Amino acid sequence: MDQDDGPDEAKKTKDVKGIRAFKFSLVELTKEILKPTWKDGKITKEDYKAIVKK
Repeated sequence: MDQDDGPDEAKKTKDVKGIRAFKFSLVELTKEILKPTWKDGKITKEDYKAIVKK
């Protein structure tokens, strides 16, 4: 094993955690934006779920 693998692996792990946090925040924002539209009956619950899932 090469000693250079340590910092690279730590950076990859940090990047993965950052990407995961970004995706979670994006989903929460999407839910917040779409919820009034769904509550007003402009989109169905299934459509709401499909949009948030993607």
